[in-house]
Amino acid sequence: MRGVVGTTLVIMLVGLSACSKDSAQPQVEPAPAPAAPNELTPNSVTPNTVTLSWRDVSSDETGFRIERSTAGANDFQLAGSVNANVQLFIDRTVTAEQSYDYRVRSIRTGVESQPSETVRVTATTNAAPTVPGTPTPENRLQELDPTSTVVLSWQASDPDGDTLTYDVYFGSTFATLARVSEAQTSTEYALSTAFESNRSYFWQVVATDRAGVIRRSPVWVFSTVTERVDVPEGPFVMGAPSGDFVHPGNPVSVRAFDIDRFEITNAQYVNFLNQVRELGLVKVSGGIVYNAAGTQEYADVHQEVRQGPGDIDSALGYTPGDSLFFVVEGWDNFPVVQVSWFGANAYAEYFGRALPSEAEWEKAARGTSSDLGTRTFFAGTPEELVLGLGFPYPWGAEADNTRGNFDNSGDPFENQTRVRTTPVGYYNGSIRAGYQTGDGASIYGCEDLSGNVWEWTADVYEIYMSPHRPPTSGHYRAIRGGDYDRGIGSATCWNRSFAMPNVRDRAIGFRTVSAE
Repeated sequence: MRGVVGTTLVIMLVGLSACSKDSAQPQVEPAPAPAAPNELTPNSVTPNTVTLSWRDVSSDETGFRIERSTAGANDFQLAGSVNANVQLFIDRTVTAEQSYDYRVRSIRTGVESQPSETVRVTATTNAAPTVPGTPTPENRLQELDPTSTVVLSWQASDPDGDTLTYDVYFGSTFATLARVSEAQTSTEYALSTAFESNRSYFWQVVATDRAGVIRRSPVWVFSTVTERVDVPEGPFVMGAPSGDFVHPGNPVSVRAFDIDRFEITNAQYVNFLNQVRELGLVKVSGGIVYNAAGTQEYADVHQEVRQGPGDIDSALGYTPGDSLFFVVEGWDNFPVVQVSWFGANAYAEYFGRALPSEAEWEKAARGTSSDLGTRTFFAGTPEELVLGLGFPYPWGAEADNTRGNFDNSGDPFENQTRVRTTPVGYYNGSIRAGYQTGDGASIYGCEDLSGNVWEWTADVYEIYMSPHRPPTSGHYRAIRGGDYDRGIGSATCWNRSFAMPNVRDRAIGFRTVSAE
């Protein structure tokens, strides 16, 4: 009788549970799966072992599961597992002359990723091919003519004398590398791409031998000509005789140099970040890009945000899953902002260039025209020097809101809520969306030197102690040019301001000059 009562109680409880809406439990969303590893590669093969490696693109796995199947059977079973961040596995249970398919999954407690790509391996004494190398164009080549025909070429060999096949990948960013040729035997590939100026292009070659063992080249990069203008050697009148922090209108000599015609864009800076990321020179933490040591803040980035700018003022983005930087949609050709002096200087040095000194920046902006008069220095001495005064604004003598992006310029970008930059070179005298722009170029052809964004210079900011040399000590770095948030009065060629070198501001960008 006791058993019957117990059974009845269970039935009643189940019924009550089924009938009561209040007792319904909320659905718990399953934890997202970790990202699947990629670039699975058989590093070495012997009659008794297969050594595999892969790229870890997940940041939260607890380990990896390696699965194996007899070739073509699709009966994958566990071959082994390794801990988090380990990217190497040796299978010691293979049979000589047997072929196997391998794949790898990222695992976390209770969840697993999709499998990686599958690779086929034959347990023989096959020796792996060499890693493709000796690229043409040379890796990190600058100044490629965008109108030229580019033929990619490389070298690779196989110790067993196998005929190698090659897959070629190409794209304008790391994130858009796509296979453009499959299983070709030639070590050349002619690109049919229409190249743009001021762009970087990326490519990679994967070599495969007869046993299916592959070797991936590094991702190589070349860049088309960045538009630059030449500034001649010689003295010019720097500054104006007013105020302690403005250069007092004395002659300053500069070397001959070239300077970027435009401010560095978001697209250019993202290409730089992806290159130095691949080399392990930067890291990301809390939405900030740091140098590898974590001692210098380079730039602010969105994480997993592709429309915006949104919550921050940067148009740079970062995808943690695949560790790639990107530009928020529609912002490629705008000047990069939210970049510190350290981040700007790192960009310049990476490409063998430099940030301009204040004197170089100002000469590129004002020139040496005598249209507004001349000034004589060291009169009556053997060093007597007569110099044209140049212009107070890059385009000439008169303040003109139509020639640059200033507060209340009236251009269509005035309506943006926070970052009101214009695309580089926007003020070139053309009509844009019904808005007539003036030509804001300097006498040397440099664009956007007044307005749009302030620009970092190489120099420290302090009161001038010498009429002919910049300050040599100070905590701040000098910035030049004014920005979209200020009136045109702040954008004379000699006006200067300052910021701490670690500051990342929505109205500070930069351009580069040729290094000495």
